[in-house]
Formats: sequence, C-alpha cells, structure tokens
Amino acid sequence: AATRSTSEGARDWLAEARTFYATGNAHAANYAAREAIAMNGASHEAWNIRANSSFILANYADAGFEFREAIRLMPHNAAYHFDYGEAHAAAGNWADALAEYEIALQQVPGWAVAAGFG
Repeated sequence: AATRSTSEGARDWLAEARTFYATGNAHAANYAAREAIAMNGASHEAWNIRANSSFILANYADAGFEFREAIRLMPHNAAYHFDYGEAHAAAGNWADALAEYEIALQQVPGWAVAAGFG
C-alpha cells in the first residue's frame, strides 16, 4: 500500500488503517490505527479499527478496551455496540454480549426486522 500523507505532509495513519483493514491486513491495520490514535486520541474511527483488528487477531482484552474507547467517543454508533457484543461473545461473556446487542438494537429501531431477525 502506498503511504498516504495529509496536506501538511504528515503521514495519514487513519487512511492507512482504513486501507489495511479493508484489505484484510489486521496486523498492519492495528499498527496504523495505534499510530492514528497517538496523533489524535479522540478519533473514534481509529479506536474502532484498532478494536476490530485486535478482535481479528484474537486479542480480546485489548479489543474490549478499544471498543469501549470508540463507544465513549461515539456512544450512539450501533455498529460499535454490535462489534463490542461480538467481542464479549467470543470471550464467552454472554450477558455482556446480549447487553451490547440490545444497545445496538436501540440505536437503530427496526434493524433486526429488516435484517430478518425479528
């Protein structure tokens, strides 16, 4: 992947994290997201990419912390809650997983029916 830069010439770690994640390179996505967070700790998207890549890499404890940060920064994002529920489920924390799924469903009324789950 080509290195991306901002208009100021700085490396655009968030853009690189997006690209790496989209192409299935979880290790590189995790690294680039970590660098993006170091540059802007308030980037919910960087926290989410890092969380999802940690989850793929089976770093469930890290993913949990990272999902909580993404959710703290963007609490009404249903996808973040759903993905955090998936991390809980992978770790066998069923009650916590169900609680996150419920929050996700509350964020997007009618989603379960539209997806064929209701």
